[in-house]
Formats: sequence, C-alpha cells, structure tokens
Amino acid sequence: MKGWSTTIAESPAISVHCSKPRAAVVTTGGILVSQEIGSVKSGRGDTWRVHWDPSNKKVYVQKSNWTNPESCGTANSAGDAMRKAEAHLYNK
Repeated sequence: MKGWSTTIAESPAISVHCSKPRAAVVTTGGILVSQEIGSVKSGRGDTWRVHWDPSNKKVYVQKSNWTNPESCGTANSAGDAMRKAEAHLYNK
C-alpha cells in the first residue's frame, strides 16, 4: 500500500505524507494508546509524526521517538486528525 502526499495551497511550506497505520509510539504506562497515521512537515521543514487514538479521538504529534508527544486536540477521523496536526504545526 503506497502512501500519499499533498501540499496545502494556502501554506506551501507545509506538506503531508499519509502512510498506512503502524504500531504507535505514544504510550501511557506501557499501554498502547494510539496509532501512527502519517507525518506532517512543519513550516520550518521538520517532520513530525501524527498519532490518533480512535477510541478517545485524541490527536498527538511527535518530532521523534525521543521526544514527548504533543496533544493537538481531538478528531473524528484519521483525515480530520491529519488536518488538526497540520494546523497545530503551522508555525512550528
């Protein structure tokens, strides 16, 4: 399954790559709480991974395995989660 990429017309500095869901890195007490659904490039060009927990609808972004995830709201679908992540990272 191939992923897809897009650039937002209003902000060409941000591009999105959506890949097939993978095992998540975001955990609480060693318990898996979300799935990685893709990645987003910030305005500075840094790549952030996007995680979404379908059970509680929370969206997280994480710069690397070694950084703590940042919460960026809730989403009703994976596509909505990607849009929330884009908006959260617009000025980062």
